[in-house]
Amino acid sequence: MSQVPTEIPWNLLASQSVIKRAPLVKIEHLRISRAGILGIVQRVSDPNLTRIVTITHDGLCTCSCEGSYNNVCSHLLAVLMLAAIRAPQETINIIRYVLGEEKPLRNAYIPTTDLLNFNSLVGGIPVGALFGIFGVPATNKSLLSLQLSYTMFGFGANALLVDTEGGSGAHSLPFWVERFNKRYGLDVQIVEVKYDWEKLTWKLDPTEEKIPKDKPIFFVVDLRMIHKVLSFHGVQCHLEITEPKKKKDKEGVVIDEEGGGKISIRLKSFEDNIKRTPIGQLVDKFNIKYIIYDSITNPQELFVSGQLNFPGRDDAQGLWFQQIQEIAQEFNATIMGIFHASRSPTDQYDTHGHPVGGKAVGHNFKYLLSIERFQGAMGAKPMGTDIGNKGQYINFRKIVMLRHPTKAPFSERYTLELKDSGFWDAKFEPQDEK
Repeated sequence: MSQVPTEIPWNLLASQSVIKRAPLVKIEHLRISRAGILGIVQRVSDPNLTRIVTITHDGLCTCSCEGSYNNVCSHLLAVLMLAAIRAPQETINIIRYVLGEEKPLRNAYIPTTDLLNFNSLVGGIPVGALFGIFGVPATNKSLLSLQLSYTMFGFGANALLVDTEGGSGAHSLPFWVERFNKRYGLDVQIVEVKYDWEKLTWKLDPTEEKIPKDKPIFFVVDLRMIHKVLSFHGVQCHLEITEPKKKKDKEGVVIDEEGGGKISIRLKSFEDNIKRTPIGQLVDKFNIKYIIYDSITNPQELFVSGQLNFPGRDDAQGLWFQQIQEIAQEFNATIMGIFHASRSPTDQYDTHGHPVGGKAVGHNFKYLLSIERFQGAMGAKPMGTDIGNKGQYINFRKIVMLRHPTKAPFSERYTLELKDSGFWDAKFEPQDEK
């Protein structure tokens, strides 16, 4: 690596030892776009395996080597150095954000929904951004994401559901589309996308010739394995699982040593132009402006079975998130990601929990909403009244923001009520039972 701009304060980003190691890191692929910087670098210990570096335009950095929060490792610094050669001014601006000197100004278009409480909390549906919803099971995360799509249908756009759990597309979607069609006065049609991950092609059921041109379309594709999800987004790879070493115990019995069964991502090819990926072709052709991933957590569950495999998960997640960032930017689309929730048993301040997926989730999803039931096995009673019996308010959900561009975490709380036709604004604020 040569001609690295010397005016950049590299010493403020990393230690001298990291600065010396960075030029030795081999970079296989570098992409600089409106979504940020993506780098695929070789691991020093095994050149056949990679580390994934992502840097957003507001200075949030991640590397799958699992360094400390926002830490600049040699992989990340090597990517910044090469980016500084290819796009000096853009990289310098990003480095200023990394150092906290300034923050970018963005003018986001946010159409409002018919849920006033949701609008008060979030502002509306952010276009060109990644929006995450997380919560424990049976809090109706999927339902809320489906209902919000009808705001986008009202603008003449279409939607896509990437079903990674095998339940939303086949079972709940037809049921709720019928009810939402009546509520909103639309005639949304469901079209199945059948994806061949080996041939990188898709076909529609019904066929394109039979799809009505004058009605909103909800496209649905079923992808449950992480390598198929990545393939749909232009990333060809296969999973590599290490075999455990053998040893003898004190009695001479051959057993497995610890450390086996580690899962890694071995990259085969990467499509840099998002419009040429299978999902990009679909989105571009059919004016899709709202994409739901239900869920983002499920395809990555294999990385936490047995031995923890956070680096492998972060490799897959980094590639996936960068591609959906490109989709949001290139097509001015809203990305709605559904996450399972986790709660730290040792952190007394983690009262709302957090989305499963590590720091990359917070770096990429600028909006993170928690949807929760009220405490008490049978629901909650309305605040300040004696109205109702226990269980009458079991369908109330509180919504709070873990992350928002302009609001402090968990600074506001609003309530929605679930009825036969979806969510509605609650007419009063229930309180948690003690």
